[in-house]
Amino acid sequence: MKRIFLTTIWLCLFFPLVTANLYITEIMHSPTQVSDSEGEWIEIYNDGENIIDLNTWILDGKTIGNRSIKSKEYFVIARELLDGTDLDTESFEFYWGNNNGIWDENFSATELTLSLKEEDTIVLTNGLNTKEFSYNKSFGGNRNGKTLERISLTEWQEGPLDGTPGFGNFSTTKNNWNSINIFLELLNNAPEIIQINLTDDNEKEGIQILPLLNEEKMVFIQVIVNETDGFQDIESISFSILNETRNLTFKENLSTTNARYEGNFTLSNNLTAGEYTIFVFAADKENKTKKDINFTYEGIVSTELNVTNFKMSMHSGETTLHSMQILNGGNVPIDTEISANDLLSEKESIPRNSIEVFQDIWLPLENPVFLDLNVAPQDIKEIQFRIRTPQQARSGTYKGVITITSVESKDE
Repeated sequence: MKRIFLTTIWLCLFFPLVTANLYITEIMHSPTQVSDSEGEWIEIYNDGENIIDLNTWILDGKTIGNRSIKSKEYFVIARELLDGTDLDTESFEFYWGNNNGIWDENFSATELTLSLKEEDTIVLTNGLNTKEFSYNKSFGGNRNGKTLERISLTEWQEGPLDGTPGFGNFSTTKNNWNSINIFLELLNNAPEIIQINLTDDNEKEGIQILPLLNEEKMVFIQVIVNETDGFQDIESISFSILNETRNLTFKENLSTTNARYEGNFTLSNNLTAGEYTIFVFAADKENKTKKDINFTYEGIVSTELNVTNFKMSMHSGETTLHSMQILNGGNVPIDTEISANDLLSEKESIPRNSIEVFQDIWLPLENPVFLDLNVAPQDIKEIQFRIRTPQQARSGTYKGVITITSVESKDE
């Protein structure tokens, strides 16, 4: 009876010491490559000999889900693994993957609603086993595109630019000998995008592209890439603009490591004026790098009128109404300024203030009148005119001109 009692006590003492070999190994809490909502991620590592079911594990209060992590495997938990329903095209896969819209990379990953701060405590637990790591700004990774990386049970350091998601050098082994084993994995050097050149229609600072009236604008792009493993190692050079990705064509090698690639794309004449970004990607067999360039698509004012003449017969003292439509064929909202000349016959004239334009009230065109129309690109608005002949006007044929000048609207 005494022996049975002692055995029971031994089991109670030592059973709680059995732990899962799951560790937090890398944290990207303040990415600069993409926004926080698309680029935050945490990496965990299974140092044990068995597969661990993650279904019962909770990270920062969120259940990881029906996933598992193999022995000696790194596993990434991303805030937005694939691009969702937001307006941008960025995600973890967009930058750290191959940007094909699916997760087909050579390491495991899943998505979880994260919200990491620059100073925070990360908790990984399944109720029985808890791994916790607290950090602050002194640890690094503060808006410089770098991670916090674990290298041993007790040591953390600032990781390299972009971090090493799905890979690492973490080890729980303690060295009790007087020698160190070296394990060297020689990696392929990543291609470097040295220069991006675009069609530039203005000598001002930056890149300005001018639209063409009633036709698309072709823009030429040139990219210089450096690949220290030799430009033959490059698999593809591509660019993304307005959610469309295209490959660039190899043109010539500039040296044993540098090569030039070229391509083009078109911009619609009714594309809204403003700032746009082109993302350029360079990929070899193992790496993918990205660089972007901004340009301004300039505004263009273009209007069309649906009438060219007002023809009428009337008696002196009478009033007639006329209307016309103005079409904004440009890519910026427009207002208009209306002016007129006196109506002239061979011997007489009718003053231009007899011609009126309507904006809330009838406004005589004795002086130019500004109409705050704010006509959107490709939209139409109607303008109404009233012509009143003086009672004393003599019979005859009178001619004159109404001038409509469009300007870019300043309304927000």
